[in-house]
Amino acid sequence: MTSGRSSLGWIVGLLVLATPHILSVVRAADPAPVPQGINHGTREGAVRFDADLWHYSDQGSGFFPMSVVEALEDVDAPVVPNEPPLMFLQTLDRFGLLPGTSSVRNPRGLPVGIVTNEIVIPGTKGMAERKIEMFGFTCAACHTSDLHFNGQVVRVDGASGLLDVDALGDGLGHALEVTLSDRQRFQRFFGRMIDGHLKRRDNAQGPKEGWALRWQVLRNRLKQKAADEEAAILHSLSDKVFDLIQTKLGKPSPESTPAQPRLEFSADNSDFIDELRKNLGGFLGENAEFIRKLFDKELGQVDRFLEDHLEVVRHIVYRLDYMKARHWLQQPGNRLRAGYGRADDFGTARVELFGGLNPKNLRPVNAPVSVPPLWNVQHYAWIHWNSNTNSIIQRSMGEAIGVGATFDLVTKQTSVNIWNQMQMELEVHKLTPPAWPAKVFGAVDQMKAASGAKLYQAHCEKCHSPLGRDGNGLIVHRTFTLEEAGTDRADSENFDQLVWLANGNQTSFAGMIRDLLEDLQHQAKEDKNRPSMKTLMNTLEQQRLPVKWRDTGRDVGRVYPARPLEGIWATAPYLHNGSVPTLYHLLLPARQRPVQFEVGQQDFDPVYVGFEIRPDRIRRHPRRQTYVLDTKIPGNLNIGHEGDDYGTNLSDEQRFDLIEYLKIHQDPMVDTVPAIVSPAK
Repeated sequence: MTSGRSSLGWIVGLLVLATPHILSVVRAADPAPVPQGINHGTREGAVRFDADLWHYSDQGSGFFPMSVVEALEDVDAPVVPNEPPLMFLQTLDRFGLLPGTSSVRNPRGLPVGIVTNEIVIPGTKGMAERKIEMFGFTCAACHTSDLHFNGQVVRVDGASGLLDVDALGDGLGHALEVTLSDRQRFQRFFGRMIDGHLKRRDNAQGPKEGWALRWQVLRNRLKQKAADEEAAILHSLSDKVFDLIQTKLGKPSPESTPAQPRLEFSADNSDFIDELRKNLGGFLGENAEFIRKLFDKELGQVDRFLEDHLEVVRHIVYRLDYMKARHWLQQPGNRLRAGYGRADDFGTARVELFGGLNPKNLRPVNAPVSVPPLWNVQHYAWIHWNSNTNSIIQRSMGEAIGVGATFDLVTKQTSVNIWNQMQMELEVHKLTPPAWPAKVFGAVDQMKAASGAKLYQAHCEKCHSPLGRDGNGLIVHRTFTLEEAGTDRADSENFDQLVWLANGNQTSFAGMIRDLLEDLQHQAKEDKNRPSMKTLMNTLEQQRLPVKWRDTGRDVGRVYPARPLEGIWATAPYLHNGSVPTLYHLLLPARQRPVQFEVGQQDFDPVYVGFEIRPDRIRRHPRRQTYVLDTKIPGNLNIGHEGDDYGTNLSDEQRFDLIEYLKIHQDPMVDTVPAIVSPAK
């Protein structure tokens, strides 16, 4: 190796001495007690639910390198004199994440649904294949809810959670962008990354010996030398790394557009690493001899350590394409803020997957939908709010890709951990609709509930009872056209928009999603090293073959399904786009529903049944700012689901009777649902 390659090892090593060595602490400063889910088998004969497996099984999402995330500061937190800065991982609760429990699967004590996993990055020019530990999500991050009332907390697994996933992604990108623009903050960040890297190497190799022991001795020698010359070198080296990163990485601009997704590193990033090595090597210049003398005979050891230090820089540049996509989404008019408990997954997928294919695919992401509950989903013939697929495996694969899983369109390799996803799917099948927790929210008035049961039969049952079971034994929901439902049209209409190809032709969005996910699933299914993969896939989808994706509005016409209502009390806000805060408001005509209301608080209203929206009754979180949902904006419209058939003409007394019944309503058991004569679309 050349002296230039040696010098980068020096640069990174000396930076460790020039910066504070503060490894991030994951747990929040004021951790809340961790409640147990109330729907872990509440019906007779139900199998107990493994919450740890559900909360912390890795699905290969690969959102961002963990080394970067744990070294980032919370750049929006106030600076406290003489106190270390708050770290990004210490304030994850501001995004709506819930407190978790330490376990073998979760040794860091991360919040519910946040995991780390290793993904393999193929070798490219000048770089060998490597594994990177990633910060990522599981389904539980969005599908777990904590409801607060009178100082008590009710946890419901598989429910509609309140994670603001867009804010988390934007916050992570913002923290890195600010860090790469602030010289002093960058010095602290880079020092933590190196410290973390050295610590991981030490842990992997056991007690210090050989080069590691000599490296520590050398660092101690350097610490004892406080000459001005050395201090100047340390600062110069740090500044040089910062300047090179500024020059080579650049900053996203409003004109930045997402690139085609790829299994990184890209060739551009490889070239950057090579250029970084050369520039830093040349920078040593007159200081090279001084550094060589300090190393004496240990220079060869540092040469072998060089690639480990370069790896730290690689981690920083790993997700640049992701940051470009995020920056485009943040520009005015490109995205309607979803806020807590909502996401426009398919709109975001269109931009991130196909925006680089043809710029015409850069459509505004403006159709956020509420996170749906998951209990009994294994019995449903069609899933998602617009009934666009029957595949539970491909649904989960698409979700993982949406939160950072990598894939290669040529080799059909993906970081999605399909095996773990199927294990989580099996665990979700054990969840039951939650029973009303009378000890916390108060007992149900049985007389009012009896009256409400009659109102349910008159106004709700004809839509929300299943149409029947199809030929495979799966439940088919009753579905309605956009005109019949009268609710916000954006979700359905946006999904049905065609995708522009590179050659200017157009094709079905559902078809593009299907082709991508089918290819990735088939590759995994035929893995000869894991024959059990194919067996489990067949078991999970034997009732769902052939797998289908469809542009529901164009292909079928009847779009929105009326789902069963058992456990509906735990799934606020209501309607498919989360535009109505409580059941009481849902039973009002649209013109009387709240035009604006706060979302993000966890305070439950057991009378109106939903989240508390009266400002004086909301318990303010010290770090989380609520989001005001404005229902005048298309995509947020709270219209529809009104008229006599929907119960919006009832008196207030009748409304509260119906709400009382919905607290305890039970759907018919699956095996009692009759078969339908012919499969319904």
